[in-house]
Amino acid sequence: MNIHSNDPYAALRIPSFRRILLGRLFLTLGYQIQAVSIGWLLYIKTGDPLALGLSGLAEAIPYITTSMFSGLLADTKNRKHVFVMGAVVLLISSVIIVLMFFFIVIIFYKYLFLPEFLI
Repeated sequence: MNIHSNDPYAALRIPSFRRILLGRLFLTLGYQIQAVSIGWLLYIKTGDPLALGLSGLAEAIPYITTSMFSGLLADTKNRKHVFVMGAVVLLISSVIIVLMFFFIVIIFYKYLFLPEFLI
């Protein structure tokens, strides 16, 4: 393969790169669907735009606070393992949200998550 080739699709001919690209695509797609569905559920339950904004803030704070540590972790450890662990954490949090929705029926009352039977 010529290193100085001007082929824009040269990287897509590498099978491992295609797998990484597709994995990242589906991970990002799933995260975006989860973020929109949580916001939508919250707005349907409360009808309050402030609650929707606070949920966006609650999603952003962990990313901002852990970005330095995750960068250090990605530089010192195997990046594949860090990526897989991040995907597993996202999967576990998604499963917890689904279980809370279907089995506990959470509602947003005065900006606190409380089970419905406590109110």
